[in-house]
Amino acid sequence: MVRLALLGTTDLRDAAGEPIHLLLRQPRRFALLAFLALESRHGAVRRDRVLGVFWPEVAQCDGRRALSQALHYLRRAVGSDAVLTRGSEELSLDPDRISCDACDFLAALDAGEPETALRQYRGDLLPGFYGGVRDFDDWLDRTRDELRRRAAEAAWAAAAAAAEQGAGVAAGAHARRAAELTGGDEPAVRRLMALLAELGDRAGALEAYGALADRLREEYAAAPAAETADLAGRIRDMAPDVAPPIEHLLHPEAATPDPATVTTGASPMTDPVIGPVRAPVRLRQRVRSVAVTLALGLAFISMWGLRREDVGVVMPAAAASARVLVEDVRGPGELAESLTSEIVRRLADAGRIQVLLGSPGDAPATDGPHFLLRTSVSGDADSLRAIAILTDRMSGAAVASTRVAEAAGTPPDTERLGAAIVSFARRATG
Repeated sequence: MVRLALLGTTDLRDAAGEPIHLLLRQPRRFALLAFLALESRHGAVRRDRVLGVFWPEVAQCDGRRALSQALHYLRRAVGSDAVLTRGSEELSLDPDRISCDACDFLAALDAGEPETALRQYRGDLLPGFYGGVRDFDDWLDRTRDELRRRAAEAAWAAAAAAAEQGAGVAAGAHARRAAELTGGDEPAVRRLMALLAELGDRAGALEAYGALADRLREEYAAAPAAETADLAGRIRDMAPDVAPPIEHLLHPEAATPDPATVTTGASPMTDPVIGPVRAPVRLRQRVRSVAVTLALGLAFISMWGLRREDVGVVMPAAAASARVLVEDVRGPGELAESLTSEIVRRLADAGRIQVLLGSPGDAPATDGPHFLLRTSVSGDADSLRAIAILTDRMSGAAVASTRVAEAAGTPPDTERLGAAIVSFARRATG
């Protein structure tokens, strides 16, 4: 099947995964393919509409001739049976012959699956792409904005669902993404702050406020609105172990002092991405006797090939203070593999620990890991972002977590991310 990628990239590949340069080097014809993919999702597109977008100032006979030539070119590039005609006036793409990530994103939204949709949404529609035709470029701008808006709505929906399930880490991650997708506008930041505070992450809520204040000061020589500043003040004044419902933060006039309406943030959580988690507890309070530093055998690393279904012991138990299961990083294939290798490489120089590699379900009941180190990564052309969580294997409690972001550049992004995550692990377990 031909794969058309439009979200966060501009790519077209054949069934063997090879780029189809025949179209990638022809912006207007590639634009026509993208237009047909999105506009024919729910039915064929009439030729007159295509002509109005791509050849608006050309005589109809000349425009039809140009369209016929372009369709012939598309069929040469993606297969004669991928571009369909119905009668003489209607056009569409065969979804069994050519797939499109933007179409998959919209289909997941239509099916009420926001998390599935968000996995497809890797960035704006055709970023930086222009087809050289004003009407198409106007359509692209409108469609790009609409898809970004729907992605933000999906992220808020996923955040609300995760919070309801007690999955605080996932809820916070989805909410941050939603705020980013709205361009960090102030109402979205207030919504993010309130949700993080309700989840018990006051530091994260105030960090979001600080970033907003810095941006407004630097870009507009302005300050956050009084409503936002008041919300930040209420969050600062919260008791450290009490998280009021989000409605009371966003609308304090509706709040009541009834203790029954207050949650402590200490209920068990189950994160759909990283598994069972409970309310964060400092490792020093839970495991005072464990002085954990991290080490691996470099010779082993040179031969290591991680498989999720296997658990391998990297270092003899006699040399270790504690046992940590390092799961392979979750995220885009090559990026995740690179960061996994970087974390393992850096752990090799960190100290003494018995490290196991694989998945928790395969770890032995006895002599298994004390802790799990789970990491997820995502990113775009400008930056990479990672979330790492250290979990007590026996209790399922998240003993520490961190968010790391690195701008693109040199040294390679995964080196800086790996260094930050290992530094976090050492501080959390020291």
